[in-house]
Amino acid sequence: MLPLIKRELVGAGFLEEEEFVEVVSLAQSLPGAVAINTASLVGWRLRGWRGELVAIAGTSLPSFLSIVVISFFLFSRALFLSWPPSFCLQCGIWAEKSLPN
Repeated sequence: MLPLIKRELVGAGFLEEEEFVEVVSLAQSLPGAVAINTASLVGWRLRGWRGELVAIAGTSLPSFLSIVVISFFLFSRALFLSWPPSFCLQCGIWAEKSLPN
């Protein structure tokens, strides 16, 4: 993810190579994902707190939305199909029915 961020920011002229190295080194020292920390710091440096919010949303929303879509389809199928209790116990659906009384 960092080479993509570097190509987009340094190649487009938003940051110099030296500035990008400083941002990445600071982002690596902070807790959390390096890509999100880097995007957050670059957004803050370019556009203030609004740029930081947009950068964080742009970095984290695609993976979050794909997980939501995948889980929606998996859980909607699990609720309407009669899958074996062992599968339902593994994914946490109808676990109470699968346990002995």
